[in-house]
Amino acid sequence: MRYKGFFLIILMSIFLFSCAEKSNIIKLRKESEHFKYNSTKDDEEALDDIEKILEDNYERVAKDLNVNLEEKINVTIYPNISEFHKSIGMIDAEDWLVGVAKDGEIHMVSPLNPGSVHNYESLMKVIVHEYTHILVGNITKVTDTYLNEGISVVEANQIDNNIKYYLKETAKLNKLPSIDEMKNNYSSLEQPYALSGGFVDFIINEYGYDKMIDLIKNSDDIEKIIDSTKEEIIVKWSEYILNNY
Repeated sequence: MRYKGFFLIILMSIFLFSCAEKSNIIKLRKESEHFKYNSTKDDEEALDDIEKILEDNYERVAKDLNVNLEEKINVTIYPNISEFHKSIGMIDAEDWLVGVAKDGEIHMVSPLNPGSVHNYESLMKVIVHEYTHILVGNITKVTDTYLNEGISVVEANQIDNNIKYYLKETAKLNKLPSIDEMKNNYSSLEQPYALSGGFVDFIINEYGYDKMIDLIKNSDDIEKIIDSTKEEIIVKWSEYILNNY
């Protein structure tokens, strides 16, 4: 009987171990008013902060872009850079790529393990950046990358002092890219996110969100929407940078 009890304890231990959740399983962990959060068990502790930053910005960005969403947005948090890159089919991507908006969902690296480029705080801005992409996708399915990325940079408050310094020095040297360069060769720009963010910041502050939304919908009509030639727009952008940054 003593041995029978011993084996029963062993069997119970094996059963409990087999039922215990593996820490690397990604599943639904939490829901808030506008989002559903999927993560591993280890990353669950970051969800409160992610929920707060998303819910705090939800109405503001939706109002800026005049978008009303009917369904909750799925947010999936991956435990590390390699798992995230694998999930989006970009295993050779660099560590700066930590978030994407895809098919109306947000996918990003855990702020607890952000890789070599980002940190916890910057990941909290990245998730607002990706949320903004979701809203742009509800305005139009196709828009220019520089406008899509630029509005996301602005709404996520990613224009910091380093970006302002870079833009001011670039403007002083008369090296701001043309509209066509941003439109057709975005990935070849020296600092594409800084430049597109700075450009959209200029458009919003000088012409308002209604004009920005018109541009997102009809970027080819930029001269008509802004009532200036492309060359004049860049001159005005340069003046805005020099006067405000």
